[in-house]
Amino acid sequence: MTYLKPYFANLLKGKTVHFVVDCIVKLDVTGEIIGYEMQGSEIVFHVKVGDKVVKVGENTNKLQFEVI
Repeated sequence: MTYLKPYFANLLKGKTVHFVVDCIVKLDVTGEIIGYEMQGSEIVFHVKVGDKVVKVGENTNKLQFEVI
């Protein structure tokens, strides 16, 4: 048996993903998922955008994503 969230996060690792968040803090980034961490029950993706790493939490309200 395996846990769903780490399994899902590992499927996206190494993929290029476009994230859009439309809530209090707007976010629109596209980059490679280079890792993730679990913070409680939330997956926080580490997304490489150019020479920066942006952290995107999956519990973010109105989070949308597409794998490119």
